[in-house]
Amino acid sequence: RFDRCPGSVALGKHAPSSPAGAGAERGTRIHAAALLDEGYDQLDDFDRRFADKYRAFVKETDRILSDVHGDLVESLTEERLVVYGTGMEFVTFGTADEIHVYQDRVVIFDLKTHPTGELPEHLTMCQGIVYAVGALQRWPDVWDATFIAYAPATDAEFVFDLHRDDLNQYEEWIGTV
Repeated sequence: RFDRCPGSVALGKHAPSSPAGAGAERGTRIHAAALLDEGYDQLDDFDRRFADKYRAFVKETDRILSDVHGDLVESLTEERLVVYGTGMEFVTFGTADEIHVYQDRVVIFDLKTHPTGELPEHLTMCQGIVYAVGALQRWPDVWDATFIAYAPATDAEFVFDLHRDDLNQYEEWIGTV
């Protein structure tokens, strides 16, 4: 929305809130089961498969990454990443599903629960940039941030890597949207 219609973002701040739809409620239940081990028994078989596949994906990714990047130093669930502009002013934030910090890399996992496994490239890329920038700002001793969106419905992945050398250009981009 920032790229396509910045005015709608500004106007949306004043719009009355509406209740979450069935899809959002379903996604919240799957996230609670997959990330927090809450309500797993209340999911139907289809949605349990989403939670199980996500957990297996993260576990396998951690195994592969630890072989290359060393031991997992820190693991956070439902963690807010704040993004600051080049003058260290608050710009935006996002809440990451999971963040795994290794010696030289931060990996941000994002569970996508759409039943068709859709990963809209433009929106997912924007989310990945914001999360990766927030991670590199938060962990100044880490050189790389990787954002991984995973859709269990189709085993689709979207990966965005950001190296600290490129951080300034993305901070500037975020500050202009």
